[in-house]
Amino acid sequence: MLRFRFSSGLILGLLLGVPGGVLLGLLALPQHTDQTPATSAHIQELTRRLETAEEDKRRMDRQLEQFQQLTVQMTASFNSLEQRFRALEEKERLHGSHTVVSAASPPAATPRVAVPTPVAPPPTAEETAPEAASEPAAPPSEPEPQ
Repeated sequence: MLRFRFSSGLILGLLLGVPGGVLLGLLALPQHTDQTPATSAHIQELTRRLETAEEDKRRMDRQLEQFQQLTVQMTASFNSLEQRFRALEEKERLHGSHTVVSAASPPAATPRVAVPTPVAPPPTAEETAPEAASEPAAPPSEPEPQ
């Protein structure tokens, strides 16, 4: 009798335990479905975006270097122009004339540009009228008694 109880319990345990274990395994453990095509497409899209972003970064770095070189050149050109204008002003101040003095030849890197000198317009009648009014008027002279 003892044998019958043991064997029937073993068979009953196997019949209930194996399907229960399989069911528990399917529910508890993550399922491995065939998501590789969707995942690989997503990975390829992200890789393409990353490569595009890296290319944009390299292009922007090159443009930044070009702009930095351009600013250095422009700074040098402006400094050269400032020195030339100061020299012109000094020559004009020393000569005391308002004539246009030709500047020294510019460096080969900068193009030669003629810069007109501003000329003051002649004074108008309205501008000269206040000057006449500001002069003190001489008092009328009285004839001296004889």
